[in-house]
Amino acid sequence: MKRKNAIQTVAEKAKKAGKKVGVTTSVSVDHATPAAFYAHQPDRNMYYEIALDLPKANFDFYAGGGFLKPTTTFDNKKAPSIFPYFRRSRLHRSTRLQ
Repeated sequence: MKRKNAIQTVAEKAKKAGKKVGVTTSVSVDHATPAAFYAHQPDRNMYYEIALDLPKANFDFYAGGGFLKPTTTFDNKKAPSIFPYFRRSRLHRSTRLQ
């Protein structure tokens, strides 16, 4: 359910320009506000899908209050945990996952 013409965020523009980019929040990292810097999903409640966008952004640092639905898709279907996906990505080096 991706938009055809995703808009590049200011954080993505900074990363593309060679800057170090991080997202730090007191809420879950897949919440709509921090996700606005890295995710490209059509609905703010797509927590699982938003979390899967996180490693695709290739940012340097993420910190926050965990993830809201690490094993459930937007349509309430059971899905593989996001954590092994993160471990296989570059994130495992900079993020402590439980």
